[in-house]
Amino acid sequence: MMRPASLLALATLIACSAAPPPALVEGAPLGQARHGLEAELSLQLERPGKVVVVVFFATWSEAARAVLTQVEKLHSELAAQGVEAIGVAIDEDQRFVAPFVGELGLTFEVLADPGARKAERLARLEAVPTVAVLDAERTVRLLSSDPHAIREVESLVVSLASKPIEQAD
Repeated sequence: MMRPASLLALATLIACSAAPPPALVEGAPLGQARHGLEAELSLQLERPGKVVVVVFFATWSEAARAVLTQVEKLHSELAAQGVEAIGVAIDEDQRFVAPFVGELGLTFEVLADPGARKAERLARLEAVPTVAVLDAERTVRLLSSDPHAIREVESLVVSLASKPIEQAD
């Protein structure tokens, strides 16, 4: 049986070691993750002045295939207006990623995150695909694991791409 002092010390240790909040939170600016694996991925996603669509996916997901195809279309049609897309492949075995990307004809950057080790800390993924839309000020405007939300993603990206970027004095 534990003594009250030991129990209090254990509770304090557990409370202090709780996972930090994710860096990708809808309505919050990106960039809160500055330590460890999630910081590395967070820094790769930063594209100041750009509207960025991030798709966390796995090659075995049929829904990811459809979402990535739509995001590729957005990327190619709106790149001149400052829209970038980034894929994050979470497959444990990354050998399947390059052929999958080639098959879909993706032209945007695809980052490797085997087992979602970085992405899980960054976005607390509930499912794949998960799509995040960041505006030009790096605020997360949408975070969705619903593959049927692609129309909402498209509307938001088109709307954000049409807004002029405010220049700092």
